[in-house]
Amino acid sequence: LRNFREASRPRTRGDGASHSDGMAPAVSVPVIDFARYGSDDAVPRALDKACREHGFVALRNPGVSSATVAAAFAAAKTLFALPDATKRATLKPIDLGNQGYSAFESEKLNRRRGADRKEAFNVKFARNDYRGCPPGFEAAAEALVAELRSAVVRYAEACAVALELPKDHFSKHFQDFDLCTVRFLHYPPLEEDVADRVFLSEDSTSAVRAAEHTDFGLMTFLFVDGDDVARGLQAKPEGADSWVDVDATPGDGCVVNTGALAARWTNDVWRATLHRVVVPDVDAASGHRYSIACFFDPDAAALVQVHDKFLGGGEAPRYPPITAEAYVLQKLRELKVDPAAAEEDESSKATPSVDTGG
Repeated sequence: LRNFREASRPRTRGDGASHSDGMAPAVSVPVIDFARYGSDDAVPRALDKACREHGFVALRNPGVSSATVAAAFAAAKTLFALPDATKRATLKPIDLGNQGYSAFESEKLNRRRGADRKEAFNVKFARNDYRGCPPGFEAAAEALVAELRSAVVRYAEACAVALELPKDHFSKHFQDFDLCTVRFLHYPPLEEDVADRVFLSEDSTSAVRAAEHTDFGLMTFLFVDGDDVARGLQAKPEGADSWVDVDATPGDGCVVNTGALAARWTNDVWRATLHRVVVPDVDAASGHRYSIACFFDPDAAALVQVHDKFLGGGEAPRYPPITAEAYVLQKLRELKVDPAAAEEDESSKATPSVDTGG
């Protein structure tokens, strides 16, 4: 296990609400070599421990080749390098199906903050519209999606093993992949005046590129490009009230966090994780940040229901059964946002948000 610096936070439940009880003096975010899954019992044990405490792991060898990830980042950089006017005029705008281009500062993860300083292009696992994309982008995106299909099934199996559930308890709900989304993200350098506000006047609001939020799916894989300034991903692990930096190792792995559906499925035994993207220093402010967030929501028809294993002594489930599709729509209605901005849940009742960053 790699120890990150001390942090603490309010716990996030499966309904998006936060707890204020419980403080932890320190936390550990495990670095798990997923190539060992199936031959080393320490892998599911470490996964279960992390997800009970904070839901964040750094995953080595996740089942997606470094060459495929590198090609995806190269294609994304080519797309985002297009002139803004060209992107707005020729790329398919993001729609109710959560696929297409989202322009710079067109989204807001937290209504109490300004617009998020990012642009994005969403790819679904089927039926994408690549109009206006540069040559090679479609091939790179589809190659990534193809490898992610098997990677998420394997990781879902590991989650079930970690919880001592039937091996296919989660993976059987990843057949159609109709709610899964791959989001290519670009955070441009800060303008000089904004950087001055951040580092001269300590304007913490301007320092946030993507506001705090929790994902509302089952899990998220986050790949961060290592060729550019990639620092800035932060999380608030279980029981904390301050932020901790997350080291996204380039090339050979990704960061994985659980979403609110994982908490809901386990009756809050596993936790969703509050996270954000910030500008950590002057060097980061002057550089581009590229990431690829892979939101894994179970198939639309999947029934999310608390397993009896998590109900002790006649305890009633905290959440009624619901389909994945109905849950997503319910959260969007609560947040009163356009489903086109979807993949994230509210970070707390006081600070609702939708998941679009990483």
